[in-house]
Amino acid sequence: CILKKPKTLIVFDSMPTTLNPLYAKSAQDLRVQELVYERVFYSLPSAPDIQTDLVKEVSHRAERRGEMVQTSLVLAMRSDRRWADGTPVSPADLCFTVNAILNPENPVPWAAAHREMLTGCDVKEDLAHVHFRRQAVEPKQWLMVPLLPAHRFKSTMISPDHPSTIKAIGTRNTKARLLDDRVTVANIKKRAAPYIKRLEVHPLQSVDAALEQL
Repeated sequence: CILKKPKTLIVFDSMPTTLNPLYAKSAQDLRVQELVYERVFYSLPSAPDIQTDLVKEVSHRAERRGEMVQTSLVLAMRSDRRWADGTPVSPADLCFTVNAILNPENPVPWAAAHREMLTGCDVKEDLAHVHFRRQAVEPKQWLMVPLLPAHRFKSTMISPDHPSTIKAIGTRNTKARLLDDRVTVANIKKRAAPYIKRLEVHPLQSVDAALEQL
């Protein structure tokens, strides 16, 4: 059966507390955010190597600074990837994401290990240079983080009540809103998802209440 009109899939679950991946605390937060944001690198149980759909090329560099050797991961982003508002994904997005995680003004609950390993990121000649405090066995693992849209923020200082907490755009042609009584995740392309155009997460109060909405 081919659906001629976009359909809405309603999921009953506990409500997430935020759409900003920096402040994800619960499984509900992560489930909704994974529908919107893509991770720079990710792993699959069926694949031995770390995967990416956002990065085109990766190289390693080492620079001696005094008695220390600073290692860097140099990344070229794919030129065909765009945010849901049409803005191209860029190295600035990656550096913004890394520097936001490292910003001590941001109370990111999972950032402690990253702040011990990474020192920052900067863009040179359209490449993102991620700098490490010391040599990492698998540096890509430190970039298995959701990519943030730099153009949607004024600075890397992002408070837990930033507007991105309730309104988000991603690179999967999706946008999301966190409302008082539901979460909506919509696909902006008419032909990208012919069967499910919109997903809503509603709080489950009771089985009877859920059945009444079907």
